[in-house]
Amino acid sequence: MIEKRSIWEVNEDAPPPYVTAFVKKVEERIREMATEDPVIQKIANDEAITETDLTRLEETLTDAGGVNINEEVLQKGYRQPRGGTLVDFIKSVLGLYRAPDPKKKIDEAFQTFMAENNKHYTADQLHFIRTIQTVFMRKKHIDMTDLWDAPFTNFGINAPLPMFDEGDLRAFIGICQGLEQELYVAEA
Repeated sequence: MIEKRSIWEVNEDAPPPYVTAFVKKVEERIREMATEDPVIQKIANDEAITETDLTRLEETLTDAGGVNINEEVLQKGYRQPRGGTLVDFIKSVLGLYRAPDPKKKIDEAFQTFMAENNKHYTADQLHFIRTIQTVFMRKKHIDMTDLWDAPFTNFGINAPLPMFDEGDLRAFIGICQGLEQELYVAEA
């Protein structure tokens, strides 16, 4: 039954109300089950979990209250990082785990690259690198052609070449592609 038709605006920072309601329902159900479900108790006590336990937990979550949570739903609906598991999700609901912050991982990856290559970057080069990070974080994807579009065009005619050589630019894109695989799930 449709009560009211209206336009829903989806903002990346704030999920739509139906997603918030679903998340709340799932989290409430998991907290309720934490006292009675042996698999959730194993997770809370950091005990070993078998495939059979995970299958049973998925079935239990689906059967109880119509909440269907599995790893695919976590990656798409909850935008969990690739490799995020049902166990990590249950732990996060119980307050025992926090997924890594994408911004922090991106910063660390670029800092590691710069330290390993031991180059002395100019202020403009550092600003350009931070811009790559910012654009990647916003778009969750970046490729070589993006480096010739705004906001990179604000750096003038010397960017990205000859500000960096092609090897450095490919390395920056490679870092982003690796992080994309690690952190973000391709939209279906």
